[in-house]
Amino acid sequence: RGGHELILSAFDNFKEVCGEKNRFEKLMEYFKNEDSSIDFMVACMQFINIVVHSVENMNFRVYLQYEFTDLGLDTYLEKLKITESDRLQVQIQAYVDNVFDVGALLEETETKNTLLEHMEELQEEVLELREQLRITEENAMANIAELEKHLLQTRKDSEKLRESYNEAVIKMASLQQKILEKENIVKQHALLEKKLAHLQDTGTIKIQHLPEDDIVIEVIPVTVIQSAPATAMPYLPPSESTGTIAASAQPGETVPGGTAVAVPAPGPPPPPPPPPAPK
Repeated sequence: RGGHELILSAFDNFKEVCGEKNRFEKLMEYFKNEDSSIDFMVACMQFINIVVHSVENMNFRVYLQYEFTDLGLDTYLEKLKITESDRLQVQIQAYVDNVFDVGALLEETETKNTLLEHMEELQEEVLELREQLRITEENAMANIAELEKHLLQTRKDSEKLRESYNEAVIKMASLQQKILEKENIVKQHALLEKKLAHLQDTGTIKIQHLPEDDIVIEVIPVTVIQSAPATAMPYLPPSESTGTIAASAQPGETVPGGTAVAVPAPGPPPPPPPPPAPK
């Protein structure tokens, strides 16, 4: 058995022999009453420090500490703080520094348990947040892929629209050219109608309008009679057979006893104007 156990066993035996209600009761009684002997008080505090603070088992140490607290040690040490003995102050401070504050320990334990519970809740929240973050990242990646797909389709549609626009520009230019050609044709047609109306007014042609906007252009022939140039007629003596004098004759006529005067044939009529262009 160790020295500490022997001391405690001796005080247990002293308690039974002296009839103490609590162990260390007589020791605390002499310690409180012998305040005139500093050496005795220092020796008592050294003994108490050894008995209480040399125990490794924390629960047993707290139990021994409680025995002296129950006997009024803590209250008495508060009174001894004003003592002038440095040796006693050292022993008192050693006891106070090594004492276990059970209430503070319990409070710290409760605080620790509360913190552990809060930590567990925070860990669960962190796990939930990580799961939400994972789902959010997956959704974001899916949305990015979908947006890239839409962007590619939009680019294809834009390219098709650009091609359609270019084709429309080409068709528009072609239509403008056709419209310009048609306007020129309409102008030529109007000019031709004007010329035909003039020819009809002058009696050169005759226009007949038929159903379904068809027309017939009839050219009126024109005969031109050209006279022979006048020449000096030679003197003819009176005919011996008839006794008449020859005279000048009109063109196409035959002078009796003379010669026929030839009339030049009229020239060909002018060609008819071209028909109007179809509308």
